[in-house]
Amino acid sequence: MMIRLLKLLLGKTIKKFEFKPFQRELPVSFEKAGLYIHVPFCITLCDFCPYFKIKFHPALAEKYTEALLKEMDLVKERYAIASVPSVYFGGGTPALISHRFEQVNTKLKRLFGSASSFAIELHPDNLTPRIMDDLSKAQFNMISIGIQSFDRGLLENLGRNNPQPPEKRLSILSHYSFKTVDMDLIFGIPGQTPELLSDDFKRAVQAGATQISTYPFIDFSYANNKGKPLKKKKMKQLLERLIKTAESEGFERSSVWTFKKKGSEKYSSITRDFFIGMGPSATTLTLERFYINTFSLQHYCDTLDQGRRPISVQQDFSERTRMLYWLFWSCYEMTLSKRSFEAIFNKSLQEIFCFYLNLGCRLKLLESTDDGYRLTRKGSYLYHLAEQALTHAYIDKTWKSCYQQPWPKGFKI
Repeated sequence: MMIRLLKLLLGKTIKKFEFKPFQRELPVSFEKAGLYIHVPFCITLCDFCPYFKIKFHPALAEKYTEALLKEMDLVKERYAIASVPSVYFGGGTPALISHRFEQVNTKLKRLFGSASSFAIELHPDNLTPRIMDDLSKAQFNMISIGIQSFDRGLLENLGRNNPQPPEKRLSILSHYSFKTVDMDLIFGIPGQTPELLSDDFKRAVQAGATQISTYPFIDFSYANNKGKPLKKKKMKQLLERLIKTAESEGFERSSVWTFKKKGSEKYSSITRDFFIGMGPSATTLTLERFYINTFSLQHYCDTLDQGRRPISVQQDFSERTRMLYWLFWSCYEMTLSKRSFEAIFNKSLQEIFCFYLNLGCRLKLLESTDDGYRLTRKGSYLYHLAEQALTHAYIDKTWKSCYQQPWPKGFKI
C-alpha cells in the first residue's frame, strides 16, 4: 500500500512497471559510469541470500571467466565511458575465481581505464593468504566481508551453512592495506536482541572495519528461510540500537543502513547514477533504460559465444520514472543534491518536486542543505520502511520472474 501511494503521488501514475524482452542495446556515451561484475559461484548456498548463485565447479568457473572476458569487449563496443570511478565484484562468492582476477582486472583497466576503487565482496572463509595475495596482485583496494553476525546461533537461525566464528580469519587483515574494509551485518534475524546486534557492531570495529553496512533481514518469496524476520517494532528497536552503538564507537551514519568510521572514506556498492553490469543476472542502468542479464549461466555463456550481450529483459523509463529512480536511491544515501539532479536531467530538482520537498521539510522528514536536502532521522526511518516495501513489491517479483526462465517473455509489476 505504501509503495502504491508513493507511486501515485510522486510518479503521478498507477500504471504497472513493464519489463519487455530485450530488443536492442543502443549505444550510449557516459561522462562516468560504474562497472559491476557478478560472479555467481558459491561453495554452499545460504538460505537467506536472494542473489543469483550456483554451486561452484572449477570447469564452470573457467567457462564463465572466458565468457566474462568476451562480455567486456562487447560493453566496450557499445558504451563510450569517459571515466569509470568504481568497479565492484559481487556474487555469489567472487573470490572463488581469485586466480583469474589479475587477468580480468588488467583487461578492465586496458578497456576502461583505472578506477579509483576496485572493490569486492568476500565470504569470511575467503580470508586466506592465497586469496588475499591474489587480491593484492589484482590491485583491489576495497573489500566488503559478509559477516552477517558473529553469533553462531544467529547464523544458524539465518540459515548460513557452516557458521564458524570469523574472528580468527579476520586477523589476516592486519597484513594487508585496503582503503576501505566494510563488514556486512544483518538485523532482524530470529532470536536477535539489541544487545547481540550491538555486540556484533563492536566486534566488527575491533576486527578492523572502517565501514559497517547493516541490512534488514528480508524474506524473499523464492528463498528457503527457516525463520521469518522480526516484527516491525523489534526491527525499529534494533535500528535505533545500531545508531546509538555507531555513535559510541566513533562511526557516523553515511546512508540509511551504513555507518563509516569518522575520517574514513565513504563507499557504497549500490548507488551509482549510471552503471553497467556484466555476468549472469547483472543489471545496467542508463538514462533511458534498465537492462537485466539472463539468470542462467549456460545461456549467459552460450550467448556470448555467439557474440551477443546476454540481456534478457529491459525496462524503458519515462523521464518521470527515471527521476524517481534517482530520487529513491539518493534518499538511501540520505542526500538529495540539486547539482547532481540538474547534471543528469538538465532540470531543477526544486522545480520538479517542489511540493513534495517542501512538504518533507514541514513534516521534518527533510532538512535544507547548501546543495539540496538531507534526510532527517525521522525521514531515514520512513525510508527504511519504504525500501523494504519496495523490495517485496518490485525487486522480489522481478528477480523471481527472471529466475523462472532464462529469457522471460515480459512481465508487469
